[in-house]
Amino acid sequence: MSDFELTYSAMMAAIAAGERDEALRLVSQMTEWAPEQPSLFHTRGTLEFNMGLYDAALVSLARLAELPAPGAMRDGGRLMQGLIHGIRGDFDQAIRYLHDLNGEGAWYALGKCYCSISAFAAAVAPLEKVAASHQVACELGQAYMANGQYERAELALREAVKPGRVERHWATLYLGQLYMKQQRWDALDTAMRALLDDPHTLLAAHAVLANAALLRGELDAAAAWLPGHATQTNWSHTFVVQSITACQILMRDHGLGTITRRPHPYPDSAIGMSSSTFAYYGRFAHQLCDYLTLRGHADRHGLALETPDWIGHYLFELDDPLPSGPRVPVRRRHEWLDAEVAEKGARALAGFDFYSPGVSEVFTRERVLQARSLYKVRSIWKRLLEPIMQALRGRGNTVVSIHLRLTDRSHGGPSIEWYLDWLRALWPTLDRPVLYLASDDIAQVAPRFAEFEMVAPDAFPVKLSGIEWFQDFYILMHSDVVATSVGGFALIACMLNTTGRQFMMPDFTRECLREYSPLPA
Repeated sequence: MSDFELTYSAMMAAIAAGERDEALRLVSQMTEWAPEQPSLFHTRGTLEFNMGLYDAALVSLARLAELPAPGAMRDGGRLMQGLIHGIRGDFDQAIRYLHDLNGEGAWYALGKCYCSISAFAAAVAPLEKVAASHQVACELGQAYMANGQYERAELALREAVKPGRVERHWATLYLGQLYMKQQRWDALDTAMRALLDDPHTLLAAHAVLANAALLRGELDAAAAWLPGHATQTNWSHTFVVQSITACQILMRDHGLGTITRRPHPYPDSAIGMSSSTFAYYGRFAHQLCDYLTLRGHADRHGLALETPDWIGHYLFELDDPLPSGPRVPVRRRHEWLDAEVAEKGARALAGFDFYSPGVSEVFTRERVLQARSLYKVRSIWKRLLEPIMQALRGRGNTVVSIHLRLTDRSHGGPSIEWYLDWLRALWPTLDRPVLYLASDDIAQVAPRFAEFEMVAPDAFPVKLSGIEWFQDFYILMHSDVVATSVGGFALIACMLNTTGRQFMMPDFTRECLREYSPLPA
């Protein structure tokens, strides 16, 4: 046998034995010997794809596309190229590779890619071709609902919430949204109660039932439906419903009045843009970042930004109109949106409903000034928060606040020792300092700071039940010295802090805290 044949046999044996590294080494050698052999590049690209070596796989598959390969082999290579781009979130490029391929794998991937950019009209056809697999029931139901095919949406989503299906958590939310859109309260109640005994759908069903009660103005019922751990959950729909319910109950119980919305200047027209996902996607800092992006584009092009009930509207002096008229859904990141707006201006915005685009350049001077102009705490909340701030300042002349985020961002986060080392050096230099700890797990962190003059949250005259985290945010906004943790919560609070003297953030390279300015030059 020739060296090539021996190497080929060894490669096939390595593949059969699951020794992918050795198989890849051997096939890479053979592609050097036979650079015009498409089957070798197909094998090499497949190995690299299955090993997660996506950059290398794209090179191999691009070479395959240049060679006169059999049709099935070329299609297999294009499928892998599409899958790689889909995995990386480059859905437009993925669609280019997948759009004219046949086979369940290609249809499944194509439908998912269309759903990932909210191109629901285009998603229906490929998803229907693989509907029998039940793996796309959630996406198919969402696509049907977006296209106004409510009966089909209900059938697909009821299939999607069954045991053993994928994405049952999200399917529960979408089924609830369908019933709420149609105001079918009895159907919603029956469907959601049936999902309360399943740990995979429990949290979502509770949130939907609370959301429905909130829409009907049944505040106490909404609060009763929310799970006791709602303030700790990382699922944003529960957070949104829980926070809005808490705000409304606080307003009612403290006689703070109501918050109204200005009417849309051009109702039922395309002269406006919206973001319906504020009603269920993203928590506080995440939504504040989304809002900065969308409101910035809206203001620059003279459009109204329509928002549903969301926590930012309750807490800050915002006055955007409620959603009005049909809007075309768009799910794109801020980079894509920025480029579209730069090219098309208002045409890229008007008539569209944007799904959580995120924010670019959060800490540029322009962005910080934009945040300061928009995020002004409503006076009704200052009536509750200012006594808390006064009680804190009554304990000392220098308020030092530290934010420590543990429950959902603790892995790989900053060490508490960094904060202790910094505080021990700083403390003797301050005028009657008092320490405030803002944390999602105060019981765990407080004992570590016992050596400092510290004020516990329960020492304050008012309790913001359900939105205790906003007390943390407000104090961070008005402290003299602040040290942040991971995530955007404290960083945005510091952006809004116009009187602080020193701001610190984790430096993971030096393994300590470093000073920074929330308002860049």
